[in-house]
Amino acid sequence: MWKKFKKHYYAVSIFGILLLSITLRFYDYNDRWVLAYDQARDEIVAKYALDHHLIPLVGSFSYAGPFQWGPELYWILMGSTAVYPFAVITPWVVMTLLYVFCVYLIIRVAEKLIDKKFALIAGLLAAISTAQIEQSTNLTNPSFVPIFSLLAIWAMVTYMSSGKKTLFLFLLAFFISIAISLHLQGVGLIFLLLFTIIATKSFHYKKIR
Repeated sequence: MWKKFKKHYYAVSIFGILLLSITLRFYDYNDRWVLAYDQARDEIVAKYALDHHLIPLVGSFSYAGPFQWGPELYWILMGSTAVYPFAVITPWVVMTLLYVFCVYLIIRVAEKLIDKKFALIAGLLAAISTAQIEQSTNLTNPSFVPIFSLLAIWAMVTYMSSGKKTLFLFLLAFFISIAISLHLQGVGLIFLLLFTIIATKSFHYKKIR
């Protein structure tokens, strides 16, 4: 028994961390998921767009200034609602599951950066992170920024470790652009792209025609 566990300890440990992550994020869920003005408005828009077969081209108004966010939040909510359109809570559950997926993604990124032991430590810290647990039930623009930020980091690390495959550089820029379009908190991710290009020498002025 011990030999089998020792052989598969990494996979078993990841499963345990994800199970802990699910438990903490869904514990007492009915009293924790946030339904306020912004969340209700965005979900109503998403359901209306689904029912009338429309694709929103802009998002909600920004409190930071006279402009609107991108429509990506509505698209995400439309996709989430379509999974099970008969329950109001569906997009909240989907978002919480995405936060569980983020824990798994952190494990994989940490494994690529250092090793498996560090990956398990990083995954465990992510699983018990109070900030992640709280944010995973709040269906707002900023709540999706960490998800795309982590996807951007994954794309960056994968690009550097995969022989600089162009697909992952594209995904890095793509995830950063989505994060910025969701909320201005994502603007700082631009430096992630610049660092990646400079560190890997992926661009040279001689390539400009």
